[in-house]
Amino acid sequence: MARRTPELMNACRAAQFLGVSRQTLRRWISQSAGPPRVRKGKRYYYVREVLKEWLRSNAPSTVDSPRPAKEAKPPLSASSVGRYNGAGVSLGPRRA
Repeated sequence: MARRTPELMNACRAAQFLGVSRQTLRRWISQSAGPPRVRKGKRYYYVREVLKEWLRSNAPSTVDSPRPAKEAKPPLSASSVGRYNGAGVSLGPRRA
C-alpha cells in the first residue's frame, strides 16, 4: 500500500486553520507550547492531521465545565463614589 505524504502548512496557513493569529503561533513557539511542528531551515511547518488531532485534544470543553454566572453588582451611589477629577485622583466626598 502506498504511503501518503502528509500535507504540510506554513505558519500563516496553520494560523488560519487554527483560528489564531501568526503572532500567537510565534508566542507558542517561543514558549515551547502549541501544536507540534516541524522545523526546516528557519521556517516551521505544521502537519494538517496533527493540527486536527491537537485541536480535538485541546478544544475547550463548554459542556463539562460551564462558566459560573456573574453576580450582579449593586449600583454605586453618589455618596459612596466621592468626587473624581478625571485624572485618576479622588477629591474626597462632595461637600454641600
